[in-house]
Amino acid sequence: MLKKLLIGVLFIILLASCNENSIEGCDIPEDEGKIEYEAFIEPTLNDELERDGYRKVNSKLKINDNEHELCVEIHHVADYYTKDHEYIKSEVNIGYTRKDKLTLREDSDEVVAEIDEPATILIPESVKSTDYLPNLSEDERQQIKEHVQNIVKEHLN
Repeated sequence: MLKKLLIGVLFIILLASCNENSIEGCDIPEDEGKIEYEAFIEPTLNDELERDGYRKVNSKLKINDNEHELCVEIHHVADYYTKDHEYIKSEVNIGYTRKDKLTLREDSDEVVAEIDEPATILIPESVKSTDYLPNLSEDERQQIKEHVQNIVKEHLN
């Protein structure tokens, strides 16, 4: 009886610790690897690989490339627009891909949530070019870092 009760309690604890909006990630400490913060615009493509619009993106990209594995983790916020500059939707996404250099095994995962309104920052509304990639100042990179963290926390945690 006690054994069944303990197993039941452990199962409940395991279920409670699982979050449908969480992913394993790369476990890259903040002081290791390379971290990039960006604000940019890129084209979107339809099923026929034709440009059908664009998306404005704020992102945090973490890369850890060591002797054992290559792991890339991205957190980003994206606002989608038609080619006529009409707003479609916004998404927040966290994902990773990892490749073991010894076994060549790869794994990846991502979680996406939709947001009800445009959510990117530091990309002026007047900019419609799909080749927009500004050189951000240290202050702007810090703004992107905080903004992406807050959006991820609000919508995916």
